[in-house]
Amino acid sequence: MNKTVVAIAVIGAVVLATAAVYAQGPGFGMGGRGMGWAMARTNLTPEKRAELDKVRQEHWAEMSQLREQIVTKRTELAAARDAGDQPKVEALTKELNTLYAEHAAKRDAHRTKMAALAGTDMPMGPGKGRGMGMGFGPRGAMGSGCPNWQ
Repeated sequence: MNKTVVAIAVIGAVVLATAAVYAQGPGFGMGGRGMGWAMARTNLTPEKRAELDKVRQEHWAEMSQLREQIVTKRTELAAARDAGDQPKVEALTKELNTLYAEHAAKRDAHRTKMAALAGTDMPMGPGKGRGMGMGFGPRGAMGSGCPNWQ
């Protein structure tokens, strides 16, 4: 009987610990949960939210094309490196740097536009971004490994 009580107690403790972990939901990391964009939107009218969502969708479509170009250039760069074609590697590296800079500029312009439309500073705090652990992809990133990849 003592073994049964101990086994039930252990199973109960495991279930409670698991439930506590899953109850937090996504977005909690070592730095906690940040305020983020969702908190800045809480006082917006439904019309303003719809406008912001439309602008965000347009931005996503534009950035998706740019991301595809970056992925294509990275693939070409890897092939050029494997082939030992140093002039092509240098040219592709310059093209990639230009694409990364364009990506960062468009991202920053979008953030500024969204903040102006929302009438807020769009706070960003701990818990925003990739997190601290090793994820899928190179160097622990969830994307290309570039710090501007979002």
